[in-house]
Amino acid sequence: MRKLVIVIISTLIIVCTALGIVGFLESKKEETSNNDPKDYKIEYKYYLDGVEVSKMPINETEDNTNEDNNDENNDDTNNDEETLAMYSFEKYDCTNNVKGIWDNDLWQFSVPEKNSDATCVLYFVSNYFDVEIKVNNGIVNELDALKDRKVKRGESITYNITPTEGYNFEKVDCTNNATAEWNEENSTLTVSNVTKNTTCEVTYSIGEYTIKFTANNGSITEETKTAKHGETVTTIINPGSEYIYNKVSCSDGQTATYDTNTNTLTVSNITKNTTCTVDFKSNKYTITLKIVNGTPIEDTKTVEAGNKVSFTINSNEGYTTTNPKIECDTGLIGTVSGSLFSIDNVSKNGTCTLTFNPIESGE
Repeated sequence: MRKLVIVIISTLIIVCTALGIVGFLESKKEETSNNDPKDYKIEYKYYLDGVEVSKMPINETEDNTNEDNNDENNDDTNNDEETLAMYSFEKYDCTNNVKGIWDNDLWQFSVPEKNSDATCVLYFVSNYFDVEIKVNNGIVNELDALKDRKVKRGESITYNITPTEGYNFEKVDCTNNATAEWNEENSTLTVSNVTKNTTCEVTYSIGEYTIKFTANNGSITEETKTAKHGETVTTIINPGSEYIYNKVSCSDGQTATYDTNTNTLTVSNITKNTTCTVDFKSNKYTITLKIVNGTPIEDTKTVEAGNKVSFTINSNEGYTTTNPKIECDTGLIGTVSGSLFSIDNVSKNGTCTLTFNPIESGE
């Protein structure tokens, strides 16, 4: 009986000891399981200039062909001093209060302590933008057109533009709130406030000019007309009574012609504002004759322009009308034939003086 009790007690001790060992092992297993960190998942989204993009923008160097540098475990660097920094990191925003760190030198984002699943949105901005110039009735300077025309945010860019001959600046319209200003003096267009890729359309319109008409000793039907570059205008300008056409002159190098048959003034190939004046002169001229050593029958005569005028002349006793000395002002030219002094084609007022020579002895 005593042996049976001893066996039962020994069995119970063995069972309890076994159960204790099993419990201890299970508690250690549970404790180990509770100390292992959970593998939280971080998802990423990327925005460039306020627009969602599929991957992180990267400032690539010439040798950097890796286009997927958006993994926080990617250790590739992009800190070449020669690199054109096309983009800048702006900010990030993670859900569930997850905190991250942006490393600009490594150009990567990391989350040191993951305490929850989260979505992190990374925001970037462009530092350089393309500017395209479209020109109506003009051309962009060839060297400007061949240059890399990227503009840094907040800076401006200037283009040399040559309008088509006869065309003047009308307007410029730029997209995405960029502004542009035309400088007439040096034919340059400056584009400013570039915050996105921009297209500026420059329009030049054909020049339109004002032609004014005036007349000396005449009447005008229209005092002003307008014309586009290269066009021709005409107007009627009539001479006053007893006046005929003399000449026409225009300002600023413009030229014109006058038709005496129709009294029409024609201004051709107009290239600028101008004033054209038609001058009419009297159609009658007065010629005065003076004689030294003789007398004219008439000393003054009036004749229509272009006609011939003649005077009968007499010499004093002892003087001859042959080969007298003839002096006329204003460029008139006269001749003596017998007892007549004549001027052909009278074109201006004037005075002529004849000096008769004495008759030589023996004549």
